[in-house]
Amino acid sequence: MNMRPLIICIALSGIAPALSAETADPESASTEAATEAPAEAPNAIVDTDDTAKDDSSDAETAMTEDEIKAMEAERLAEEERAKQRAEEEKEAERLRVQRELERRYGAVIDNLEGEGGAYNPLLSEALMGMGDAYYENGLYDEAVDTLQRAAHITRVNEGLYSTSGIPILEKLIELHAARGEWEDVGARYQQMFTIQKRNARGKEEELLPAMEKLSDWHLKAYQEGIGEDPVNHLISAQSLYMSSTEIMERSDSITDEKLVETLKQTAITSYYLATHTPSEKSAAFTWEINNGGSADNPMAQQSFVIANYSAGKQALSKVVDIYGENPDVSAVDRANALAELGDWHLMFNRRSTAQEYYQEAWAVLEDARANGQTVPDNLFIKPRPLPIESESSKTTDDDYRADSEFGYIIVQFDISMTGRASDIELLEANPEDHADEALSDLSKRLRATRFRPQLNNGLAVNTENVVYKYTYPL
Repeated sequence: MNMRPLIICIALSGIAPALSAETADPESASTEAATEAPAEAPNAIVDTDDTAKDDSSDAETAMTEDEIKAMEAERLAEEERAKQRAEEEKEAERLRVQRELERRYGAVIDNLEGEGGAYNPLLSEALMGMGDAYYENGLYDEAVDTLQRAAHITRVNEGLYSTSGIPILEKLIELHAARGEWEDVGARYQQMFTIQKRNARGKEEELLPAMEKLSDWHLKAYQEGIGEDPVNHLISAQSLYMSSTEIMERSDSITDEKLVETLKQTAITSYYLATHTPSEKSAAFTWEINNGGSADNPMAQQSFVIANYSAGKQALSKVVDIYGENPDVSAVDRANALAELGDWHLMFNRRSTAQEYYQEAWAVLEDARANGQTVPDNLFIKPRPLPIESESSKTTDDDYRADSEFGYIIVQFDISMTGRASDIELLEANPEDHADEALSDLSKRLRATRFRPQLNNGLAVNTENVVYKYTYPL
């Protein structure tokens, strides 16, 4: 790594004593000597005066330090008072808004209760409006209480499984997420799915939107480590995606685009399961439920990995088949499907098979160009980290709050033709005092990541000097 030299310039100044050009006469010199000679006698008195001056100087210095400490203490106290005032103003504003909303909606709710009692069906709509207003103004506790009352009134009047309660549940999901209550989010999604399942009445296609929301939630929960054992979310997500795929394949009204998206999500969950390192709690559950074996049995673990490898390969192979049978699919989409199937094999160290699919994808693009089609050059022009996730399953590193502090490092590294990173070099860091820790963390991630290699004429090649900016919270 090239380091800029740190140059410190020190300016030195010399003080030369002034020399008099005049020569004193002997009489004057004698007089001065006589005057100066006795000055050496009372040395004790002179030293005492100097000591007193030094003591006075020290006292002044000590007093100044005390003043500085007092000023710093006062500054901190003022900051605390300002913080307290801000909190009091915020609470006063919260109460003002709450009173205003209660005034605005309270009269309507009171009238409805007077006309139809505490379970007047019209109360649900009024309470939902009030809950929305609370939510928009940041009054989350009041919003949850109000919406829960609306949901209860709906259940009393229309039954436990009425679809009228779904909009309320969707709003409650938003609220629980805003408060970081992830277990409640999962419970509401499950409750919503149960309602829609009971109302499908054999029309399984009507379940697909609810299944999509629930499966996407479970995948997100796994990615963000929500719950005591996040792998349980992953198992639920995979099961739901596979069930959705079966429903779609039996239907004549589901578009290829929707089926392809679900198949890709199935592959993502299968990859995460195949590469998941089970915790002590999740191990037995994961292996035994899925394979009837034990986490302590290497054969059971290997079978589990193979099963999920096969599930992902089958899903991505279906995508290739769907695009291959549809003449309206573009050459780019067909090439992408083949490349993603090649990625799948590469992630499981089947490099030769991966290369075959990459070459096939390259050939599709070359044929399209030969036929006069405009084909972008960015599919294989640079390496890409794997797995390549769909937009619905992505989590990003830069989803920080606007007021959060964060740092970054810029690194440079090489990627081999087999998709491995090496020679990681730090180029820039801000702040510099966190650079070593951030570089160590990123290096581990890069070495654990497989990359789709750059292709040249359909063949994987080494790529040098890949530059990457890594942002992290401080």
